Amino acid sequence: MVRGEQGYITIFVIVILVVIGSLIPLFVQLVTNELQITANYRQMVQEDYWQEGLEVVAAHQVIEELTEQLSNQLVTREELAAISVAGTEKIESKLYDEVVKIDYEIVEIVDQAAQVNLNLHSQEMLESLPEIGEILAERIINNRVYQDQAEILKLTGIGQTTYQDIKDYITVESAGKINLNTACQTVLQTLPEIGETSAEEIVDHRQQEGRYTEVEELKEVVGIGDGTYEQVEDLITVEAGLLQVEIELEQAEQKYNQRIVLDLGG
Repeated sequence: MVRGEQGYITIFVIVILVVIGSLIPLFVQLVTNELQITANYRQMVQEDYWQEGLEVVAAHQVIEELTEQLSNQLVTREELAAISVAGTEKIESKLYDEVVKIDYEIVEIVDQAAQVNLNLHSQEMLESLPEIGEILAERIINNRVYQDQAEILKLTGIGQTTYQDIKDYITVESAGKINLNTACQTVLQTLPEIGETSAEEIVDHRQQEGRYTEVEELKEVVGIGDGTYEQVEDLITVEAGLLQVEIELEQAEQKYNQRIVLDLGG
């Protein structure tokens, strides 16, 4: 009986050891996975903190410096393109004892009043956009209101190619008036009675004579008389309203892009 009991004990011990042996790799794997998850979460929190911190600081600096350069709302497309805001800022981490240096720079400034508003402008103006004819313009009108300009991609007949052709000429953010000082020739051509030649003359006039200070100055442009002016008077302005500013941020060879809106109140 003693030998038999010892045999059972030995077998039991062997079984226990085998079970423990088989569980050890699983336990090690679980611990490793947990450590990896913790490390990934820590890294994610850190990256989110840096990106948010960088964006907030850069946006503040850009708005401050940009506002100093824009003394009023009377600014031309050419002047916006020439604006340069760039610099370096340092922020201190609240999570880690570290100071981070970031570089920021304005990549592009777009006046929303220099574009055709999908929610506000007439079918005739929409028809005048590249690749948009009567049928697509009518669909755009019938599916208002848009929260984002890219929403027109949901419309039948407007694919990526068409959208890429017009995305720089459309907005959902403006007050509905086209800015003579910041609109390009393509957008100016969407105005009633303004064709290619007149639109080109409007651009040439501001480049040669300087910014328009009153909408009435449009009548000084070659080929634009009282009749044409009366057709567009309620559709034009000379003041910038919302400026959409794209900023590029760089920190430790990582780059981020952020868009902010500067309201000039025009």
